[in-house]
Amino acid sequence: MNSLSQLKDIHAPPPIPWWPPAIGWWVVLLVIIVVAIYAFVKYKNRTIVVSYKQKNAMMDLESIKTKYQSDKNMQQTLDALSQMLKRLAIYRYPERGVAALHDEAWLQFLDETGQSHQFSTGVGVALTDLRYQAVGNHDVDMNALFGLVGKWVELNI
Repeated sequence: MNSLSQLKDIHAPPPIPWWPPAIGWWVVLLVIIVVAIYAFVKYKNRTIVVSYKQKNAMMDLESIKTKYQSDKNMQQTLDALSQMLKRLAIYRYPERGVAALHDEAWLQFLDETGQSHQFSTGVGVALTDLRYQAVGNHDVDMNALFGLVGKWVELNI
């Protein structure tokens, strides 16, 4: 008999299994998980810090408002509001040279960042015009000013 007729076909190796994946895929999965956890923690910390700062700013505003309602000292209130706004603006916009702004430039900055024109043309003018004038009967709607400052804080912090 012919010995070639007794040969059998070549056996193909079994297909590569899907599971378990190679070590490289485990490393990639681990890196993705670590990056996702890092991004989540960073995002949560940012929102917590922003929430905390906004809450503190609103508490400061409420404290200034309460003090004004008890003593009705407009100049001290305007000074406190202006200082608070300047402090928050320096924190929020350090690259814009906010500390050096004053008068019209300061009000324009507040208008631009507060998405309003009430600082330079409305009740916000009192923050620069009336702070250094003699005590008298100035016609300033302080409730509107407190509302305007509160809106600016909510938009920017």
